[in-house]
Amino acid sequence: MKQLIYKIILIFLLFFIISYKKKSKGVFDPSWRKESQKIASDICKKLSSCSKDSLQKLKPSWKSYASSFLREDKCTKKNENSPIHNLSENSVEVIKEVSRSCYKVIMQMNCEDIKAGKIQQDIQCIKMKKAQMGQKITL
Repeated sequence: MKQLIYKIILIFLLFFIISYKKKSKGVFDPSWRKESQKIASDICKKLSSCSKDSLQKLKPSWKSYASSFLREDKCTKKNENSPIHNLSENSVEVIKEVSRSCYKVIMQMNCEDIKAGKIQQDIQCIKMKKAQMGQKITL
C-alpha cells in the first residue's frame, strides 16, 4: 500500500515538473523601469486629481473603495507587475513608444476630457491598455 502511494506521489510530481512552464519575466532594463514607474505615478496622480470632485459625491463606503484604486502606492505597485514595466509580451521598442505616446496624451488632457472618456478613444492609449493586459500590439 505504501509503495502505491509513493508511486502516485512520484507520478504526480513528475507530471507537475514536466507541465510547469515558466512565465516570461521580460527584459531587465533599469532605466525603463524607472521611467515606467514615473509614467504610472504621474498618470495615477492626474487621474486622482481629476476624480476628486466625483469621489466626493459617492457614499463613504464607495468613496474609500474607489479612492483606494487611485492611491499612488497601489498604482505603482500594480505597474511593477505589468507587461509594460517588465517589457514582456511585446517588442521592447513598441512598448516604450506606445507608453510614452499615451503618457503625453494623458498629461495634455484636461479633467473634462478625461471624464468624457477621451483616453479610451486615443489609439496609443488603447494600445497601451492592451499591452498592460499582455496582448500583442504593433505600432
